[in-house]
Amino acid sequence: MTLSELITKIRRDIGFDEDDSVTDPELTSYINEGISEAEREIHTLYEDYFLSRIYLPLTDGVETYSLPSDIYANKIRAIYYEGDDNDKYEIKRIRYFDEEALIDTDDTFDYMYFIINPGDSVAIGTAITDYTDKVITFSSSHNLGIGDEIQVFDSTGATNRGSDIVSAVGSSTTATLTDGIAGTIATDIVRMVTGPKIKLYPPASEDSVSNVKVWYIRDAKQLSDDDDECDIPEFESFVIWYAKVRCLKKKGIDPMLQTAIMDLNNERKMMVETLNRMVPDSESAKIRPDMSYYDDFYGSFYNNWR
Repeated sequence: MTLSELITKIRRDIGFDEDDSVTDPELTSYINEGISEAEREIHTLYEDYFLSRIYLPLTDGVETYSLPSDIYANKIRAIYYEGDDNDKYEIKRIRYFDEEALIDTDDTFDYMYFIINPGDSVAIGTAITDYTDKVITFSSSHNLGIGDEIQVFDSTGATNRGSDIVSAVGSSTTATLTDGIAGTIATDIVRMVTGPKIKLYPPASEDSVSNVKVWYIRDAKQLSDDDDECDIPEFESFVIWYAKVRCLKKKGIDPMLQTAIMDLNNERKMMVETLNRMVPDSESAKIRPDMSYYDDFYGSFYNNWR
């Protein structure tokens, strides 16, 4: 159901069609609260409900790549490589920072990866002094690396000229962009887009669109636009009853409230039972997971890889 459909149904079911004590923005917030509540149950009981996959485009010489925008708690299930020469393997994760010192990237053929989290967005240098042929010259050291994402703003910080990826670093005060950002001028300000990223060892030695596939756990979509779809359809009923209870509680004493709370508790119980039925039993958990279900949607990668 879309956000608009959810709002219409909730209002109709509890007789709030003409009741303005709860505005549509408030009702939207209640719906999103219900989605978050269901999401917590799902991640606790069977987080593979949210299993998803993307291709990770590689750029020659680039080592740092952004995580999927909808990833939940940086949870990556697996990353697989399948090259044009039929070279296939799992890209192993480096889980402890000390392991990084043991890697000689000149001798390492298979990719490995590390999750880094640089922190909040930070300003780079004090200002741009020159921008020519995609090369930015800064007034001070920038500390940028290949693969970092940057945004360019005017000197006031009010106008965002666009974003791009650093493709090369010439010195401590220069950096080359991949595509270039139109309108960039001297005195503009650059900020590095930070947050969790995938760092490859060694840096990519190829340009590819679909050689690397990332299986990860996504989060539940929060709704804002009327045509936004709820992406946990099996548990829409729980979300609806959650929002109904929040509406009735705001209105105050209402004969429907206690019944609505009972219905919400029943929906929660059914949701938990449904999730428990989805969880593989202990014996099947010992066997390598069968990904054929996802192949129906995402292709035959796993069948070819095995």
